[in-house]
Amino acid sequence: MSALDADLDAVRSALEIDVLGPWRLVQELLPLLTAALAARIVNVSSISAQQIATGLDPGAGLRAPAHSFAKHSLNVLTTVLARAFADTPVLVNAVDPGETATHPERGDEDEARPADESARGVVWAATLDENGPTGKFFRDQRPL
Repeated sequence: MSALDADLDAVRSALEIDVLGPWRLVQELLPLLTAALAARIVNVSSISAQQIATGLDPGAGLRAPAHSFAKHSLNVLTTVLARAFADTPVLVNAVDPGETATHPERGDEDEARPADESARGVVWAATLDENGPTGKFFRDQRPL
């Protein structure tokens, strides 16, 4: 699929859910985040964001334009929020949990990780100590 024929209603919906939702949540929780001794914001992203961030082969198409663009935008938001919280104990990171078997009844997720395995990276980012990274994108505790 090309960006020229992407479903813009799907892009709008993905941006609402994956970018504006987390952004609004941070704004709503701002008093709690700034009052906490060690608040952590963990955005659940996707390696699909890299399609937008690093560009594509000229012959390659976008697998899921709405998803890829929204997750790339979420990673940008992660960086922007990390800068906004720079002089605070709040750390902001994004995590790709990997393909997760959330619908085993369909039988199409043989290669997907069990949910508890996918959750490990999110838990790791949520429990970083005060010297932990901020404004980064991780999978399995490694920067992407």
